[in-house]
Amino acid sequence: MCIATFNLEKLDDGPDAPMPLAAQLAILRPQLQRLRADVLCLQEVNVRRVAGAPARVLTALDRLVEGTPLASYQRAVSGGPSGPADAHNLVVLSRFPILGTTQHLHDLVAPPDHALITAEPAVADKRPLRWDRPVLVVDLALPGGRTLHVVNVHFKVPLAANIAGQKLEPFVWRNMSG
Repeated sequence: MCIATFNLEKLDDGPDAPMPLAAQLAILRPQLQRLRADVLCLQEVNVRRVAGAPARVLTALDRLVEGTPLASYQRAVSGGPSGPADAHNLVVLSRFPILGTTQHLHDLVAPPDHALITAEPAVADKRPLRWDRPVLVVDLALPGGRTLHVVNVHFKVPLAANIAGQKLEPFVWRNMSG
């Protein structure tokens, strides 16, 4: 069994896409096919609103997997009651049947309180430190009656968080504390 994960770097077919979808497909499709994954965890899958559709649609992902074995795989997608978010969705594609999905975002543990001790001006109160992206857990039915629990996570890029008064300009901070 091959399980793979791949960050698609804002896979998008909309007018604000970082590069035209055709260029993205030319680069990504061969890479994903070479993986020959039975289970593929994807991050940063953007969606579109399509007239008449009840929820946002994974149009760019549909185009990416078109004509590949991945097109027939089952899908699990992160999102809320109205479906996937506009950007940064998690997707699990599986050759195996999907038994269920669960999304976690501060439902198991409350956000910790955090005080920004280096903020200028000083911030006296503590505030909840919330994650901005969910964790997607997908349960897959394996042969022999076994279940595989797949956890798809997309961590934020390693840029420093903004602390009031500590950022001089984009990518430039006053000091290490900031």
